[in-house]
Amino acid sequence: MPEKEFKIWLEDGIILTWRDAGAGGIAAFRVVLLAEIDGDVHCVARYDTAQGVPHQDVLAMKGGLLAKHWFFEYELDEVFEYAVDDLQNNAKQYISFFRGN
Repeated sequence: MPEKEFKIWLEDGIILTWRDAGAGGIAAFRVVLLAEIDGDVHCVARYDTAQGVPHQDVLAMKGGLLAKHWFFEYELDEVFEYAVDDLQNNAKQYISFFRGN
């Protein structure tokens, strides 16, 4: 399974996903929660493998990166599925947190 992208439309935003997978599972991924706030689209939270280790970035409207959570002990497939579920189930909370910070 090569690269694959899909979108999940939410009431308050959209989740964009991208993953690069081969026979051994996911090699890299990105799961991003976007929300339109005051006419602009913002990245509110994201999970990715940009630094070579799966992690989550929680962002703030006023201050950029607020928190980074690392997932050192998990397989990429597990973190990818967790990321999609987390952002789907908690989008409203992430967006509210983003707006307030």
